[in-house]
Amino acid sequence: MRSVIGVLLVVVLSQIGLTPAFAAASVTLTVNSFTRDAITGTLTWNMTGTAVNKTDSGCGWSCNFQLLGQRSDGQQVVLQSNAATTASFALAGSRGADEFYITAVRGIIQGTSVQTAWIAVSDSVAARSLALAINSISRSSTTGELKWNLTAQQSNTSLVSCGYPCNVFIEVKTATGATTTLAQVARPANYYSGSVSVVGSGGSTTSTYTHIRARLGSSSLTTGWLAIYDSAPRPFVSLAVNTLNRDPANGQLIWNLAAMQYNSGSTPCSYPCNFVIEAKTSTGATETLAQASRPANYFSGTATISGRGGSTTSTYTYLRARLGDSILNSGWIRVSENVQGGHDLDAAAAMWVAAAVLAADPCLELLPVGPHLGGSSLNDYQLACKSGILAGKSFSQIFLSLVQAFGVGAVSYFLVYADYADDPPATTTERPAEWVWVDYPFTQPVPPSTPPVVARPVTAPPLLDPLYENNIVAHMMRWGWIAHWGDLGAVG
Repeated sequence: MRSVIGVLLVVVLSQIGLTPAFAAASVTLTVNSFTRDAITGTLTWNMTGTAVNKTDSGCGWSCNFQLLGQRSDGQQVVLQSNAATTASFALAGSRGADEFYITAVRGIIQGTSVQTAWIAVSDSVAARSLALAINSISRSSTTGELKWNLTAQQSNTSLVSCGYPCNVFIEVKTATGATTTLAQVARPANYYSGSVSVVGSGGSTTSTYTHIRARLGSSSLTTGWLAIYDSAPRPFVSLAVNTLNRDPANGQLIWNLAAMQYNSGSTPCSYPCNFVIEAKTSTGATETLAQASRPANYFSGTATISGRGGSTTSTYTYLRARLGDSILNSGWIRVSENVQGGHDLDAAAAMWVAAAVLAADPCLELLPVGPHLGGSSLNDYQLACKSGILAGKSFSQIFLSLVQAFGVGAVSYFLVYADYADDPPATTTERPAEWVWVDYPFTQPVPPSTPPVVARPVTAPPLLDPLYENNIVAHMMRWGWIAHWGDLGAVG
């Protein structure tokens, strides 16, 4: 009965213009701070909201105050929801990295149209990207594998769909256009702005890579192809002649050789694909002198080949190493049958005598360095040489005296510093390059990309500078070239 009376009262009052006054619901929003961390991408805010008569807004059972954000792509997201019952309340919160930045915020009573106007805010996010820095790319001189040192940088990639595991993949492209995965590493934990180092070795030893890129998992996010320089691992075979002479008892040829293969794994070669040592005689005839198994490491391996045999009536003038029945060979190397310790005595003697003929003063020019124990401006070797010449000795005899006293290494040394010979690339790390012996007609087993080392005293002081000569002699003693000062005195 009371409800009926209440309804009638409202109807009567409305008819005479006396409607009851209901206070309208309203909200306000004040932005105190709105920032995004440049390193992590985390968005943080601090605001103040007010809500008056929330329950009179028609919000139903849920009358929360919501903080909305307008994204740069036009979508709206709920940044925070507050169920405060007081008229004024604080809004403080944070949000992880976003793909899109927030352009404006507003407050609203959930489920109603009671809201504030959009309030512009300043925000930015890093562009989604993946970058790759190439610190170094090279080839191993012993295995031929590619070696790399890279840095991959990801930015704002937390929302990228990249499958599992969402690693950073390093891909390479060959000269033929084929693409393969070279390596993969876990991506940085900080998806918004993080980098990771990619260091390793591997890949093909027979293919040349032209481009490299980074990819994020199975996604389409890549760095794009970056051009790289990868030196082609050209296969080759080389031969070093350590010893080649005759057995005085039976005339057999005796040899000690070192055959080296470099990246020869893909070379067509029939079984058993051994090293074949071929020799050419003074008449031009070619014969097989020896065979030896090639090293298991096809990329960079050396085989020592020692033996005896061959013809006792023919003179051998050239040697070469061939890989089985392939076309890969060292090329013909000129030799005499008098090679000791990697030095061709016949070639050295011929060079020595030829230089003596050309020199204005052979003793001075061919023996440029030596001790000064004789108290002369000439070094002791020059004095001994002049004494030998005055005694009627030939320059060939003086050469033999040098070999007997110091070995062919010292003779090679004198020829280099007299500027009549070049020093080949060093084959040992135990001596400075300028002290490695001179192999006059021989090719050392070193990769073809290694430039030759030339030991010429272009900037050396005058040859008769005793201090300079004593320093050189000290080096010669250190590396075993000269043992006794007086040994050459017998030349005279």
